[in-house]
Amino acid sequence: MIQAQRVGSDAFVTLTIPNANIDRSVPVDIVRVEVYGYTGRRAPSPARFVEFADLVASIPVIPPPPPGAAPVEPPPVDPTKGALPGTMVTVLDKLAGQKLLEGRVEETPARGSRTPTPVAAAAAPGPDVLHRYYAAIAFSARGRPGPPSANADFPLIETPEPPAFVSAPYTETMVALEWPPSGGILGFLFNSALPPEEPPLNELFEPIVQPPAAGSVVATPAHPATAPRARAVLRVWDGRRSAAWSHGDLDALAGLYLPGSATGRRDLAMLTAYRRRGLRVTGMTRQVLRLRVASAAPRRLALVVTDRLVDARLVGGGVRADVPDGPPVTRRVLLARVRAGWRVVEVVAVGQPAR
Repeated sequence: MIQAQRVGSDAFVTLTIPNANIDRSVPVDIVRVEVYGYTGRRAPSPARFVEFADLVASIPVIPPPPPGAAPVEPPPVDPTKGALPGTMVTVLDKLAGQKLLEGRVEETPARGSRTPTPVAAAAAPGPDVLHRYYAAIAFSARGRPGPPSANADFPLIETPEPPAFVSAPYTETMVALEWPPSGGILGFLFNSALPPEEPPLNELFEPIVQPPAAGSVVATPAHPATAPRARAVLRVWDGRRSAAWSHGDLDALAGLYLPGSATGRRDLAMLTAYRRRGLRVTGMTRQVLRLRVASAAPRRLALVVTDRLVDARLVGGGVRADVPDGPPVTRRVLLARVRAGWRVVEVVAVGQPAR
C-alpha cells in the first residue's frame, strides 16, 4: 500500500514495508525499499518507471527475527536505522525546482513506424494538468528488485492560502462554519483569472489599435515623469477604497469603478458579504513595492503594480483580528479619468504571490 498527500510545498508519501515475499513465504527477504517520484501528465509504464523517475528515499529494512525464535517484546526501533517489516513509514518529499516541472516523457514506437511517439500523446486525451506520481520497489539481499507498487499521485495545482478567519455562528439546532474566499479579500479580487484584455482604447473608449501580429514586438514606453503622477493617482484611489471598506460604504466603493467593471462587481460582492456578517475591514493599505507605467494619456493610465496588503484589521460581529499581511502580487491596473476623478476600469493579475 502506498499513498501520497500534498500539504503546501511538502508531499507526504506513506507506505507499508512488506512482511512477506511475493510467493507469501516467510521470513521476508528485503533489505531496503526505494521510493521514486515522477512529475508528468501521465505516469510512465511500471516496467520503466524507475528509468524516468527520481529516487526520493531509500528505507533500510531491519531483518525480522529468525523463524522459531521465542517471542520477545521488540526493542524500540531507531527510525534512522530502518523500519521493521509490516510497519508503516512516511517519507517527506520537498516539492521545489524540477519536481514541479514535467519530466522526460516515455516514448514508444508507433505501430508500423520507427519513429517513437510519446506515450502521453498516444494515450486517451485527459486534463492538461501535471501530477506528481510515486511508486515503491523492494530489494532483496542479493539486490534483486521486486515488482513496483501501484502508483500514488496528486495533481500539481496551486494550493490555496488559508482563510483569514473562520466563524462558527450557531443556534439551538444548528452550527455553521463560514469563511471568506481563500487568500482573503485581495485573493478573491485579484488572484482570479480574467478574460484577455481588450485592445487599447482612446478617450472615448474606442479601440485605437489592433492586436499585434504573431511574432511582432510593440513597445509603448511612457515618459518617466508620469510615474510620480501615476503613483499619486493610485495612492489616492487606494485610500478612498480603504475608507469605503472601513465604513462598509457600498455607494462609495461603487463610485471608484467604471460602470460594468468586473473587478468592481467582485469588490462590491465581497463587501456585501462582509456587511451581512456584521464585519468591516479597517486600516487596509496597499504597500506599493514596484510600479511601472505601461502607457499613459491625459485620461487613461495602464500600470503594472507589485504591492501587498498590510495593516488590515477585521472588526465586528464579535471578531477583532489582524488580517495577515499579504504576499507581493503583480497586477495590471487600468484607470480612466472621468469628471469625478480617476476610476478603475479593470484589474488583471499577471503574477502569483510568492510561496
